[in-house]
Amino acid sequence: MLHVKLTVIAFLATVWCVTSRPDTHFSVACPGENNILECAENHFILIEEMTYGKASTVNCADTNKPTTVSDGVCIHPLMRGWIRFICDGLQRCRLPKPNSQMFVCDKADNFVQIKYKCHKRLPAVKKVVACEKETAHLKCEHSKDLMIIQAKYGRFDENLCSKTPSMMTFCSSMSAQMIVQEECNGMNECSITADESLGVPHHCDDTPKYLIVDYECL
Repeated sequence: MLHVKLTVIAFLATVWCVTSRPDTHFSVACPGENNILECAENHFILIEEMTYGKASTVNCADTNKPTTVSDGVCIHPLMRGWIRFICDGLQRCRLPKPNSQMFVCDKADNFVQIKYKCHKRLPAVKKVVACEKETAHLKCEHSKDLMIIQAKYGRFDENLCSKTPSMMTFCSSMSAQMIVQEECNGMNECSITADESLGVPHHCDDTPKYLIVDYECL
């Protein structure tokens, strides 16, 4: 997971309508469990912090309660950027189980704690989802121009666009957002096909992928 050069998405607060008092949440995953981050409908995730500690020191059954974490610096330096790349801007995301690739030292028997906030989306932000090989159609009325806020191609949900659940919900193309922005920003309408022309997603299984695009008309 860590050999891919990371590009962290820069979200514009004025577009996402970052609220002044967003709710703070925690997700704790012990070995063998996945961090699951989830916000209410019409809200989106922004990750604030990734920390860790020894599983023997935490109640692994209470996955949403913050706990005491290590003051060590063993988390791989690319991990925080990568989990933001996967989760930021989504209503729900599911991250990998704690594993040795996440750490550069003290690799065994760690839990991972993610601190995140749920921000309310602007009503003006539109969402389009296109399953693999389908085409997403983006259009603005009254001669307004498209502005792409977010574009993700891969798999971030167990069941969307598939009859068979997938456990590889952190499957993503690193270049999809840049490609969609270059193709659509400033246009009145735009069509994008959900396929590997958006970049080859990494960390996937054979379950069909999909494209998510959030945009606004300016």
